[in-house]
Amino acid sequence: VDYKNALALNPDDAVLWNKHGLTFSMPNRPEEAIISFERALTLDPTFYEAFNNCGTELGKLNRHVDALARFDQAVALKPERGLAYRNRGTALNTLNRLQEALLSFDKALSIDPNDAGALNGRGVVLQAIGRHDDAISAYKNSLSINPLLAQANHNLAMAHLLTGDFINGWQEYEARFEIESGPQKQA
Repeated sequence: VDYKNALALNPDDAVLWNKHGLTFSMPNRPEEAIISFERALTLDPTFYEAFNNCGTELGKLNRHVDALARFDQAVALKPERGLAYRNRGTALNTLNRLQEALLSFDKALSIDPNDAGALNGRGVVLQAIGRHDDAISAYKNSLSINPLLAQANHNLAMAHLLTGDFINGWQEYEARFEIESGPQKQA
C-alpha cells in the first residue's frame, strides 16, 4: 500500500496514520514511526492500537517512562485487552519496577493465558527477583505455546546455567540458535 499517496488523499484518517507508522516499525525506524502514531493519536485520542504501537517504538529508543505512559493510556482505553499489559510489564521491568511488572504480566495472562510473550516476560521478572524455579517454569510454559520463541529459549538456558544445570542450559542455548537460523537448506 502506498501510504504516502493515501495520506495525501485522506490526511485526517487516523487508521492510515497508524498503518503508516507500522511501515516504519518493521525496518526499525522508530522516530518516524512515532511521528505517524502521534499524528494518529492527535486525530483519534481513543485509538488503543496507536497508543500501544507508540509505546513500543518509544521503548526501542530507551524512552521507557514515555513508553509506560503510552501503555497506561492503552490499558485505560481497553482494559480487556492483554497486549498493552504485556508491553507495560516489559517497560516496568526495564525501569526495575519488578513487582509492578509482575502484576502487569499476570494481568495480561489473566486475559490470555496462552500469551507466550507475557509468560516469557513474567519469567524474566521472576528470575530477576530470585525465583529461578518459577522462572524456569514460566519459560517452559512459554515455549510449550510457542516453541519458536527464541528469546524464551535463551532465557531458559540462562536460568538453567545460573542454577548450575549446565547440561540443560547448554542444550537450550543451542536450541535458541537453531530457532533463530530457521530451517537449514539442504545442498
